[in-house]
Amino acid sequence: MESRSLKDRIWTFYWFRIYLPAFQKLYLPLRVRKLRNKKKVRFLFVLQNLPQWKTEPLYLAMLQHPRFEPILGITDCIEIPGAEKEMEAYCQSKGYEYIYLDPKKPLKQAHPDVVMFQKPYKKQVSPEHFVDKNLSIPIVLVPYGMGTVLERWILNRYMLLLCWQQYHENQSINDEKAKIHLGHGQNFRVTGLPMMDILCQSKEHFPDPWGDTGGKKRIIYAPHHTIADIHDKGLAFSTFLDNGEFVVEMAKRYEKEAYFVFKPHPLLYKKLLEYWGKEKTDAYYNQWRSLSNGHIEEGEYLGLFKHSDAMIHDCGSFTVEYLYTGKPVMFLINDEHHGDNLCTYMKEAFELHEMGRCHADIEQFVKNVIDGKDPRKEERDEFVKRELTPPHGKSACENIMNAILGLNEYAKS
Repeated sequence: MESRSLKDRIWTFYWFRIYLPAFQKLYLPLRVRKLRNKKKVRFLFVLQNLPQWKTEPLYLAMLQHPRFEPILGITDCIEIPGAEKEMEAYCQSKGYEYIYLDPKKPLKQAHPDVVMFQKPYKKQVSPEHFVDKNLSIPIVLVPYGMGTVLERWILNRYMLLLCWQQYHENQSINDEKAKIHLGHGQNFRVTGLPMMDILCQSKEHFPDPWGDTGGKKRIIYAPHHTIADIHDKGLAFSTFLDNGEFVVEMAKRYEKEAYFVFKPHPLLYKKLLEYWGKEKTDAYYNQWRSLSNGHIEEGEYLGLFKHSDAMIHDCGSFTVEYLYTGKPVMFLINDEHHGDNLCTYMKEAFELHEMGRCHADIEQFVKNVIDGKDPRKEERDEFVKRELTPPHGKSACENIMNAILGLNEYAKS
């Protein structure tokens, strides 16, 4: 036991005092200098799951940029087996060129100069595609969701220490994360996120997925997947087991006044299979399919948001994303400590929600939506303007491309 403890201490010393500084200060700068001197930078998007692909605006911006050659690389989805097929179908429908990344080979198979990931979790990508097998290629992280919790175990993952750049939506979260990041935030860049460029657009830019709802108020129910004890530390958001059946009841009770859409987290079905079993899980989902004033939406959600009248949820990233609509929103909480580990701006966004502590709160919120009552609209709109606009008067995509090339405000990065 003592021998292993000593070995761990030696490894930790070597990793943080020798390897990591050498990698960040010697090796990466050489690779970056080389790629910035190229006429065309081959930028590889590693894609698996369509609902979590939030960098499509960056891909489209790079297609128009003279210095970038963007590559869409689709690979097996470890987290949701088979999800990559939906990703392929979407690219085909859009006419986007893409390649298939062999999960048994490192990412150099695509000959990229830079690789982009949207999640830092090792269990969600094929082992040969993770950062430790691809250290010869500068890696950037563009988060698929807005920053939520300030947890050391999240911020100090292997990829987040070894990636070349990771991008943040505003200065506030950048500074807070830097304080607990083992690399002191040296690879952080404040650019805004590509999804912010989309979220700022008016609903006229999005197709309406609701269909004809007969003038009824359109309400989204979006539960998170972290049910029961099936979740990671600090991320126990879900109240589904307490509220899921009741929201269906609300949809039936207010059939004439409101139309409900069930927008579950992509992992909720899988987690419910573990906890409830297939028969009960399918029975619940089928309730939504059989509603005359509701349906399930498991794909793209921005059009759903933009053309809605309100949302009830307990999802971390939606806490900020839905505020762009300007519509009333309720957060379902499972205790009074939900905001304790949130970053400052996310905590403020959370506090701009109506709070759903019990079934009576949920029903009152539904009634207020039906009656057109929204007392906090001005507060929410002011927050979006102050905290959720990309810096430098430019789009987030333009900022990210400048950060990669070392131009303008990012010339010294």
